[in-house]
Amino acid sequence: MQASVFVPVFATFLFASENMSFVQAQVAMLDVFYLTFMLLGIFFYLRGNPIAAGIFMGLSMLGKAMAALAILGIAVHWVVTRRDQMAGEVRFTWNALLGIKGVPSTRSDILGMMKFLVAIPVVWLALLALLELAATHTWSNPISRTISMLTSHLGLTFNSSSTSTTGIATRPWEWLYYPGGLFYWYTPRFIGAIGWTVWALVVPAMAYMGYEIIRGRFRGHAVATFALFWFIGVYGLL
Repeated sequence: MQASVFVPVFATFLFASENMSFVQAQVAMLDVFYLTFMLLGIFFYLRGNPIAAGIFMGLSMLGKAMAALAILGIAVHWVVTRRDQMAGEVRFTWNALLGIKGVPSTRSDILGMMKFLVAIPVVWLALLALLELAATHTWSNPISRTISMLTSHLGLTFNSSSTSTTGIATRPWEWLYYPGGLFYWYTPRFIGAIGWTVWALVVPAMAYMGYEIIRGRFRGHAVATFALFWFIGVYGLL
């Protein structure tokens, strides 16, 4: 993917100066670790190194299981941007089975995506057991622990009629029309709120990404396609 040098520099500046970056780091939230490894995983995915990307995405999930949504965004982006190559490979394979000769199409690198998807659970299961051992001094079954985490996460609810909640008391879309944030602590005051600069730009930016994709006859600019699916995966499905 290629883009103007201004785009990554400006994005890095917004990220580095964003209020949430400082607050989350100061109160030692898990988001700091999961986001760092997620960015590294995405970096290696864009560099064409699926194994390294899978390793870092697995580490990101160990920091916070929400990283699985970024994996979904990557997988959807991979399918959308390589659907023509995949269709060509299917046609070539089918014709070969029928004895019809043809010219092989451009490879979609299915093997690379398989390496990426396999590396993630390997890192997750292997290191989960070791980290549990370091924390509890007992061996635990990583599969049963994964199931326990999944069921407990799916059990989180938001009940507006109750004075207490079993999950975080905000919904993703609420942050788009008013970045009120959450109070992590009152003295000293730590407020987890999106900075006004990012809040004002996020909806127009994603709308423009959609425009770029539509203008490209549903193929879209590679950068726009990836950015939109990344946003939908990590934020829209949260």
